[in-house]
Amino acid sequence: MAITNHKSIQKDDSTILLICALAITFLLFFVIEGGMTFNWMANIGSWILFIIYAVFIFMGEVFVSNILLKKYESTAYTLLSVASGSGLGILFVLKVVMSNW
Repeated sequence: MAITNHKSIQKDDSTILLICALAITFLLFFVIEGGMTFNWMANIGSWILFIIYAVFIFMGEVFVSNILLKKYESTAYTLLSVASGSGLGILFVLKVVMSNW
């Protein structure tokens, strides 16, 4: 009788989610802050805002991926995590963090 160890592999999409959060934030700032240019990069205030957006978009993606879609490991669910988590992160930044700005 053979003994086999079945290790359950944890779902870890954090690298993909981080890259997607940064890419979405760069696209957002390219279109909105820079007016289709990268002129916003010269302003330190824009970089602070960029970091705030990137962190909360990443947190939204991780929340959706690890809490809501924890048991699914398909690529489609990773894309769903990116799409819905990004929207959730942007909404959180606009409604909670920057509500008084």
